[in-house]
Amino acid sequence: MALVREILVNITGGEQRVATLLNGELQALEIERRSEAFRKGTICLARVVRIVPGMQAAFMDIGRQKNGFLHVTDVRRNEVALAADQAQLPIQKLLHDGQTFPVQVLQDERGDKGARLSMDLCIADSLLVLKPQSCGVSISNKISDASEQSRLFNLLSAALALETDSLGLIARTRAAQANDTQLKQQLALVLSQWRQIELQCSTVQVGTPLWQEPDLLQRSLRRAADGVSTLVRIDSQTVYMDTQQWLSNQAGMNNVTVDMYASPTAVFDLYDTEQKLNGLLLREVPLPSGASMVIDNTEALVVVDVNSAANLGRANPDVLLQSNLEAAEELVRQLRLRNIGGIIVVDFINLDSTDARQTLLSTLNQHLKSDGSCSTAQRISPLGLVEFSRRHQGPPLQRQLCQPCTACGSPNGTPQRNSLTILFDIMRAVVKVSIDGNNPATTLHAHPVIIEMLKTSESKSLEEIENLIGQSLSLEADAALARDDYRIK
Repeated sequence: MALVREILVNITGGEQRVATLLNGELQALEIERRSEAFRKGTICLARVVRIVPGMQAAFMDIGRQKNGFLHVTDVRRNEVALAADQAQLPIQKLLHDGQTFPVQVLQDERGDKGARLSMDLCIADSLLVLKPQSCGVSISNKISDASEQSRLFNLLSAALALETDSLGLIARTRAAQANDTQLKQQLALVLSQWRQIELQCSTVQVGTPLWQEPDLLQRSLRRAADGVSTLVRIDSQTVYMDTQQWLSNQAGMNNVTVDMYASPTAVFDLYDTEQKLNGLLLREVPLPSGASMVIDNTEALVVVDVNSAANLGRANPDVLLQSNLEAAEELVRQLRLRNIGGIIVVDFINLDSTDARQTLLSTLNQHLKSDGSCSTAQRISPLGLVEFSRRHQGPPLQRQLCQPCTACGSPNGTPQRNSLTILFDIMRAVVKVSIDGNNPATTLHAHPVIIEMLKTSESKSLEEIENLIGQSLSLEADAALARDDYRIK
C-alpha cells in the first residue's frame, strides 16, 4: 500500500499545533507557542557570569531565570588555540568574566538545569547550513552522486571565496534537488542573516534573540520533503497563504500539497487527534493484550513499568512474551509522541526463558533503530530491567502542557494542565461557539489568572481570536470559577 502522509495544523492565537499522520496513524505531535520563543537553535547575546575551572565550564547570562551552561568543548577557539600544542587550553584561558558574545542553544532548559550553549553557531535553512566559525564547504553524506558533489562543492566554494571572512558551509541533502540560482539565493539569505547578527551584537542587550529557526510548521514541512505524498490541512487562512508562498520558493517539495481546512469540525477532531493528544498526558498506556505500561518521569530518568493484566497473571510464557513485544513497540512510539528524552529504564514482565528474553531485546532494538533518536539496549539485567537513552529534542509534551499535581506536588500525579494550556483550550472553545452558533461569543467569564493573561502576556492571541470571530470579546474575571472552568455568552 502506498504511503500517504497528512499533516494537521491547528492555529489558536499564539499556539501552533502540528500532528503528522502516516496512513491515518499518528506519528508525531508537536506544539509551539509564541511565548516560548527561546528554544533550541536560538542564537542570542550572552555574557560570562562565572567560570568554573573544576567543571571546565562557564555559566552565562542569557536573559533567562536560569543561567546557561557553556562547556569548554563548545567554546570556539581562535586560530592560535587551534595549533596542535594549544588545542587543549583550559576554559579560564579562553574566556573571562563579563565577556559578551553570541551563543546558540544546544539543549533547552530542563528542570533546574539551564540551557546548554555553544559558540559554534549554525544558521540552517532548507538547502544550506552556514557555520560562521568554521571554514570550507562540506557536502551531506546522503548525496552519493559524484558529479552532484562536484557541482555543489565548486559552486559554493566559488561563492564563499568572494566573502572577506572565512566561513563554513554545509550542503544539505535537498541541495542536490536545487538549481544554481536557488542555491545562490539561499546562500545570500543565510549570509545576510549572519551579517545582521554581527551588527546586532554591538547594539542589543544580553539575552536578546539574534536569530531563530523557522517555526514549527516550516520545520515539519522540511522533514516531509522525502517523496512521500503529503497533504497539509491548515485551519488558519493567514498561515495557509504564508505557507503557500513559502512552498513556492522551496526546492524538492513537489510531494507536498497544502489545503485550507474550513470545515466546522475542528481539524484536530480528524482521526481523533485531540483525544489521542489527551491520552499522551496520562501515565498509563493500555496494550492490545490487556496488559499496560506506566510511564513515570523522575529528576534523573524515565521509568517504564510493564504490567500484566489480571487475566494474564497465570498465562503461558508465549502470552507473556507477546505482551512484552507489544510493549516494546508501543513504548518507542510513546517516547516519540511524548517527546521524552534522557535515560529510560524499562521493567518488562519477567520472562524465564533465555530465548524469550533475547527475542524481546532484539525486537526492542529494531523499534529503537527505527526511531532514529535512541541508543541500543545492550542487555536485560538480572533484575529484568532494560536501559537505553534517547536524545532530547525539546521539552517533553507533558512538561510543556501540564504542571505538577497541586494536591501532592508530584509530577506523576493526575496531570493538571497549566494556565497557558487552559487559556488556549478556552480560546478554541470560543471559536467553536462562534462557528456553531448563530451569533459569535461576546463575553468570557474565567478564572482571574486566565483573564489577566489574556489582558497582558497573551493579549495578541486575544486580538487574533477576536479578528477570527469578527467580534470583540468582553473579559470577566470570576474567582468562584476553577482555573480550568469558564462560561461563554
